[in-house]
Amino acid sequence: MYYDLNVPWSPNSSELPRIAAFLHELGYNTIALSHTLDGQIPAKPINPIPTNPFPSLPSLRVLTRCTLILDDPSQTQKLGLLTPIYDIVAIRPTNEKLLLSTCSQMEHVDLISLDFGTRLPFLLKHKVLGTAITRGLKFEVSYAGLATGDVGVRRNLIGNAVSLVRALKGAKGGGVVVSSEARKAAAVRAPMDIVNLGGLWGYGGERGRMGIGGESRAVVVWADMRRRSWRGVVDVLGLGEVPKVVEVAGRQKEKRKAEEEAG
Repeated sequence: MYYDLNVPWSPNSSELPRIAAFLHELGYNTIALSHTLDGQIPAKPINPIPTNPFPSLPSLRVLTRCTLILDDPSQTQKLGLLTPIYDIVAIRPTNEKLLLSTCSQMEHVDLISLDFGTRLPFLLKHKVLGTAITRGLKFEVSYAGLATGDVGVRRNLIGNAVSLVRALKGAKGGGVVVSSEARKAAAVRAPMDIVNLGGLWGYGGERGRMGIGGESRAVVVWADMRRRSWRGVVDVLGLGEVPKVVEVAGRQKEKRKAEEEAG
């Protein structure tokens, strides 16, 4: 299965249905429509993405995602409000302090998405990024800028992606998710093209396939598990493995209570 976890959503975009149809034609099974949130999170946030945006593509799994542009620590106070209404919550930190916080301690996050088309105002350090990988987080590289950006965007994207892969050297699975962030169908690439593109920043071959396959699936599974864990059940899912359900203390406590009342 192939994933594209970053398809920008806009309520008036005439291009969006074409992007979705083209991705499906190229063999992608799951896509995530991304709503970008810049600024403070409302007290009662609403997911504006419709439930069934592409009725003509019934076999395409469509997830919803919120990408929060993080430029102030106060924005994270209401981050937990996004979890129940979006399938994926991605964070785009804009400075080194916020990147460190996101990697090391921030909760309610599924994916770290940096704007690689710009010159990053910080270095990508192995220790910082490794902490995020240890916590189950992944980093996203979006490739649309290679097709639609100017020379500066392309240069920054490749250079930043190379730095990311070097900083994550040795990470299990690679730790990188490859998405399009395409606003035009012409910027979308087929899975095998992504594998070849990944070779530009040292992420080709099997790791490139994982970027649009297993690593992306891990993000979806992680997000789903995090949303459902409050019910007292944790799903343990390995890549390609059969799901297993593990009962935790809360469920066991309820069982003992029921037995005591019955007795």
